[in-house]
Amino acid sequence: FLYNRKDLSEMYSLSLTVSVGHVAEFCVPPGSKSGHTYSALEGAVLHFLSQYNRLWQQTISTALAAGGPKVASSPNSDITGLSDAYGLGSSWGFKGNTSGALLQGEATARKEILAAMEQAATTAQGICEAMGDDPEFHRLAFMMHCIIDSMVNYGVREDRGAVFQLASLLFSALFRHDSFVPFMLMAAEHRRALQRRKLKATKSMNIGGQGRPADIEDTPAEPEPADTVLVYLPKPMVMMLQQLSYLLSFFPGRDDLIPEIRKAEHDLWRIVRPSLFPRDSQLYSEFFAPMSGQ
Repeated sequence: FLYNRKDLSEMYSLSLTVSVGHVAEFCVPPGSKSGHTYSALEGAVLHFLSQYNRLWQQTISTALAAGGPKVASSPNSDITGLSDAYGLGSSWGFKGNTSGALLQGEATARKEILAAMEQAATTAQGICEAMGDDPEFHRLAFMMHCIIDSMVNYGVREDRGAVFQLASLLFSALFRHDSFVPFMLMAAEHRRALQRRKLKATKSMNIGGQGRPADIEDTPAEPEPADTVLVYLPKPMVMMLQQLSYLLSFFPGRDDLIPEIRKAEHDLWRIVRPSLFPRDSQLYSEFFAPMSGQ
């Protein structure tokens, strides 16, 4: 692909055809994992993940050297119950099993868990924003943009099944990365909070339909603590989420494929700021693929 870095929506696809003798000996079936396209995309994904993790660790080291906040939550933080929903693991210091406290509504435990979650997400937000300002991230953002466009082209023209495998490789690793884990947990809890509110509303409507007030025959439940303060997904993470949504938009009607990644995508969109510049827009290009320093 050939891009205008000032406007990523201006893109040109260049096709190269190479003819060789004894074609039957060199021919690879379309969509084959042993084909050059799949191998090249797989290599690009692995290279991106490696470089992304290196930049994340470098950003943390810089923040710590500058006396920034420690990249850890309270030693008493205990929210593995939420991370289990996605099979996540991280180095944020979360431990134990709190799914019972979260789901059963134990007020004291929920307050502590949500406070730890908010603290971790706030810390991660600052680190992610600092990482997004690094010129190296601009290079990685453009690299990911090219990878996603290549996946779309490969899936539409050759093998969509192989593209879902590549998407799973890329986004499973990202969503399990320490940079995403706090936001994954917050997004999952935000979904749970919405479900609780809908359940309460449905219960109230059902009680009203029976012609009796809720406070006569039903013992009111113990007041639920306030939901966690919403920490929005930082711009660098929003960019990656946009790339995933853009990729999936080309393959509708296949919700049975990579269901956990689709679930994570839906959850994360709940914590994205309303003001959002679309992928391929000029503002997007200026932020994620600037020309300066390249």
